[in-house]
Amino acid sequence: GARPRSGPAGDTQFAALTWRPSAAYDQAVAWVPRNRAPTAAVARAMVHVALGRARVAAQSRLCADRWVFTGPTVETVGPRPGTAPRSMGHFPAWYYRITWHAEDQACPGVSVGHFYADLARHLPPWIRLQATRRLHMARGTGDDRP
Repeated sequence: GARPRSGPAGDTQFAALTWRPSAAYDQAVAWVPRNRAPTAAVARAMVHVALGRARVAAQSRLCADRWVFTGPTVETVGPRPGTAPRSMGHFPAWYYRITWHAEDQACPGVSVGHFYADLARHLPPWIRLQATRRLHMARGTGDDRP
């Protein structure tokens, strides 16, 4: 598949257009509220902490606490200043996207789509997961462009 693209720093229009899933990769797309994260570094940390906690919760519930492997990171974009999509409240935010290759199965008997759906239940509403290879979106519906 095609490699995800990146654009100029701080380009809100670019951020609005690039949330769309790639046919070859899975993604976490975050719009971290700027009133909760004063800097890009804080926004990045908030996303990684939230993903880590959600992963532990989903692993515990679905995989008997077995470590769930995720594929290698392909690309990160941001955090960049922008505005969250209208469907999320259209607030000033840090746009941050992590794209990776993922496994076909999260743990024995659990599909990645099912795992992501459970993972999404433990995430703040400003993070969305897109399990794109399986045509599954774990959180959110419709068009999330600002």
